[in-house]
Amino acid sequence: MDNELKNRLRALRKLMGLTQKDAADRLELGQTTVANYENGTRVPDLKTISALADLYGVTVDYLLGRSVDTEEMTSPSEEIFLSYLSSIKEGDKSAALEIISGLRASGTPIGSILHDYIERALIETGIEWEKGKLDVWREHLVSAISLDIMSFLRKELRYEKKQPGVLAFTPGAESHLIGLRMVSDILEESGIHVDFLGSSMPTSSILDAIRERQPSAVLMSVTMSSHLDSAEIIAGSIRETFGDSSPEIILGGSIFRKMEKSEMKSAAGRIFMSPEELALYLTKRFKADGEED
Repeated sequence: MDNELKNRLRALRKLMGLTQKDAADRLELGQTTVANYENGTRVPDLKTISALADLYGVTVDYLLGRSVDTEEMTSPSEEIFLSYLSSIKEGDKSAALEIISGLRASGTPIGSILHDYIERALIETGIEWEKGKLDVWREHLVSAISLDIMSFLRKELRYEKKQPGVLAFTPGAESHLIGLRMVSDILEESGIHVDFLGSSMPTSSILDAIRERQPSAVLMSVTMSSHLDSAEIIAGSIRETFGDSSPEIILGGSIFRKMEKSEMKSAAGRIFMSPEELALYLTKRFKADGEED
């Protein structure tokens, strides 16, 4: 337990962006005492453990290593998020990566990091850009850093071949990839194999990929209404080519968030707003397909 405690104390402090002195000041302890807790040469008493749990926003059970259940943790820390947001807006990738590393070390699942930190930061910086409060070059830098951090997280995913799988790409001239990359990573974390093809895929190449990879589903991400026609054309080509053997065609993307529920229909295929909902649906569907076989 002592090793688990010291490791979590160190990871939680770092992900909050605190120095040992910062933590000591908030706990009204000496910096040496905090250092001793983190290197395992001293164990805090129950009162101090409770104070440490309150400071880092976790339960005592989580801090002591009695639970690895992420539900034992409290909701995402606003302070941690603001620290992460500040780092990427300043272009400080190393600081942002340290925060994300701390989140992972403390047991935060990849899905939560993607939603509560990376996606939220992208949305907030996007709003600032639309209001003219953020320069274009800085908004592009935020996107680039976000992609690098997602690549870092992806290294922790297990990529054993899992079948059936999903083929993911953007239709036509749609070039916004971050959302699709994020959904693909969440599906991978859920145990669903994804072949991520990216953007600018000719329809003939998509058909070739389906023939070779034989996915059970095709996922297209759309952010602009002008690209919905491309999605429908690709879907039509898939169904015409493969007939009853066609993979299920699924759509997602920010364009659908702007629609009323009654408008959320597309000739291309089924629409999902939440990657978690999609992962649950695919897992159940793939399991049912396996049982039929």
